[in-house]
Amino acid sequence: ILVDRHELYKVETVGDMYLAASGMPKAKHNHAQLVANFVSQLLILKTDDWVPRENNKSGLNVKINFGMSSGPVTAGIIGVHRPFYHIFGDTVNTASRMITTGLPGTCQMTEATHEFLKDGNYKIKERGMIQVKGKGMMHTYFLEGSNEEVDGKHISRLVKEKRKSLLRTFAEGEEAEAEPTEEEVGDLPTSKNKTKKKRSRFISMAK
Repeated sequence: ILVDRHELYKVETVGDMYLAASGMPKAKHNHAQLVANFVSQLLILKTDDWVPRENNKSGLNVKINFGMSSGPVTAGIIGVHRPFYHIFGDTVNTASRMITTGLPGTCQMTEATHEFLKDGNYKIKERGMIQVKGKGMMHTYFLEGSNEEVDGKHISRLVKEKRKSLLRTFAEGEEAEAEPTEEEVGDLPTSKNKTKKKRSRFISMAK
């Protein structure tokens, strides 16, 4: 829902990583801003928005880690039996590095993305120079949100409704004849660790 609302393009989901891009397939002058607005809304969400409290018996603390990079990519349709549209290039790899070198619950971005956002209405904190695998030393920043008022309750409601929809779909697949409620679906998988780090990688296209 939020991806469509901000005109982002979902590329793929690999494990716990979600790859989305802006400014492609159709070019947009505000590609970085669209991603930043999307991330700013997700940063305000809490654990209870992602995992039902009644299913979180181990005290799991969900924190999504975001990474943003801006630049050119190579795009094309790959595959024979199940072809799909995909993107490649240094910008994609750098966005991934922004995740692995970032901190839980934050959005780390490159200098290139910062150039697009620095004059906008965003809360940005300079992190400084860090060592990035395959890139050397890079100057990075943290996007901490938007200075504009965000309706957190509305965003939380959208996420929870989508979560319930997914739970119902999963339950119907397991038992086609029954239509279980959210409480009947059962406990979600939990981790022994108290903090679960999710990862999201975002690309904004620039010519």
